[in-house]
Amino acid sequence: MSQPITDEPIDAPTSRTRATAVSSRSGRVVFFVGGGLFILAGIVAILQTPLTPVFEWAYQWGGDAYSVYGQVMQQSGRALSAIAMIVFAVGTRGGGSVVARKPLGMVALVVFAVWPYVVELIWTLVPYESMAGLSWWAFAALSLVPVAAGLIAVVEIVRVRAVPGPWQWLPALAYLVVIGSVVFGSIAQELGWNNGEAYAPVVVVPYAISLFAAFIAPLVLGIAAVALALFAQRRQATVSAAESPAPIPPAP
Repeated sequence: MSQPITDEPIDAPTSRTRATAVSSRSGRVVFFVGGGLFILAGIVAILQTPLTPVFEWAYQWGGDAYSVYGQVMQQSGRALSAIAMIVFAVGTRGGGSVVARKPLGMVALVVFAVWPYVVELIWTLVPYESMAGLSWWAFAALSLVPVAAGLIAVVEIVRVRAVPGPWQWLPALAYLVVIGSVVFGSIAQELGWNNGEAYAPVVVVPYAISLFAAFIAPLVLGIAAVALALFAQRRQATVSAAESPAPIPPAP
């Protein structure tokens, strides 16, 4: 059973508990920072939906203003999520890594985080004519890399048990929601949810899942990470207070 590698004193664990990613002070800082980044990513994603007045204002502006707004929000949200995943993958030597700094888990999570930028770089550097001449399996490989990397990452998170308790399953659930939303969104597009066809209501639910998963997943992950750090910090304060020696009363 693997445990997070740490070179600093672990605050809370005793002989009855095992070290986790939030057992050390630096680990809790990682969860605060990474969780905050995920929360910001979720808020930015909400600003890209018709649920907010900001989106309506940008839509009414139209033209270049609306296009710039969409690009800025999309790139900001993606960057925040990517940085959060890298923070949680690497952590610090004192803790905070959700994969306990195991090479396989770190590489998989980092690849999952940066792969959209890798694809953009490929499309930028490789001429369009060359990309158009590639076979279907090349495009399938480009699409399957993040799917495989994400799957490996969430399996490693569960396997190494660096995240406390049942919360280690939360990234796997978020991964399934995101992947499912992409699949459902593709099905919805193929069925024509946006072209007024008679069977369009059939795909309303998949489209809604795709829309809400964009901000629900990072928000839930971020709030959970911050909550875990706060709980661990409070628990450590309670343990320290209980273990501190009682004051010696003054002699009469």
